[in-house]
Amino acid sequence: MRRAPMLLLAALIATAGVAAVTPDEALAGNGTGCTSSSAHGEHESDMGMDHGSSSTNCPTVKGARVLRVTADRFRFVPKNLTAAAGEDVTIRLSSGDIAHDFYVKGIGHVVHAKAGQTARGGLRIDEPGTYMFWCTIANHKKAGMTGRITVT
Repeated sequence: MRRAPMLLLAALIATAGVAAVTPDEALAGNGTGCTSSSAHGEHESDMGMDHGSSSTNCPTVKGARVLRVTADRFRFVPKNLTAAAGEDVTIRLSSGDIAHDFYVKGIGHVVHAKAGQTARGGLRIDEPGTYMFWCTIANHKKAGMTGRITVT
């Protein structure tokens, strides 16, 4: 019976940490991500709770080039992507085993795919450079679920 108050307290603390980040902080960077009620900046969940994912995927641009990414067994395939500066692309994320998402450092959340499903999210990075991406679901980044986008 004493576990219930502790679980409630842990949930409130975790929620407060997520809610403390404003959408502007979540999107600070050199391109476009999208805002949602679960915007979380560059933070990821390490507490076993799925705070990183969002049910709202970034809008896509009609005619944008599609970058197909598979998320399965704690890895992204391909692990390295390329885009031109200012190019609108659609990230087509296929999740093979469990839910995964796609988050770009300095840009924000792009897309979340439920287990066994495919989802799409729009992305545009305006400045050339190398940008890291990862899955924000609990411990997935630590397990090696990371990649790189090279923008030329």
